[in-house]
Amino acid sequence: MEGYLFTNNSVLSMALSNSGFILFGALLILFGLVLGLVFVLHSNHHIYRTLVGGFTVIFLLLIGILALDLTGASGSYYTFDETRELSELFSTHRWLIIQLPILLTVSSIGILLTYKERISDPHAKEYRRIVQFSTCISLFTILLIALESLV
Repeated sequence: MEGYLFTNNSVLSMALSNSGFILFGALLILFGLVLGLVFVLHSNHHIYRTLVGGFTVIFLLLIGILALDLTGASGSYYTFDETRELSELFSTHRWLIIQLPILLTVSSIGILLTYKERISDPHAKEYRRIVQFSTCISLFTILLIALESLV
């Protein structure tokens, strides 16, 4: 039995040749980093700069994924012929749900740019929680899109 990872038509070579996979993988990694930083925002007021930069890159990655999807450059292929119709149905759901992380990311950037260093103050507790909640919901929707894309 030959390996599947390093053959000519390997899973790894297919994933690295697809720009949508690369952008989506970078998005998941960056969301993991930002999620950890969001929960230490109350103890370190200088971390907001890193979060604004992270959210900005996340926003650009989301726009890049949307642009690839709109132009059809990412390609459309299905794992099995039996799931082609189900995947097409999920495609509409993915298109609708991708808007949520974009809106929540923009709102998080707005809150962080408005409060800056004062985001760690006690009076900004509700706004910190909004940023934390927005980040968690955005990551959840991105993971949901990833799971739906496997079908």
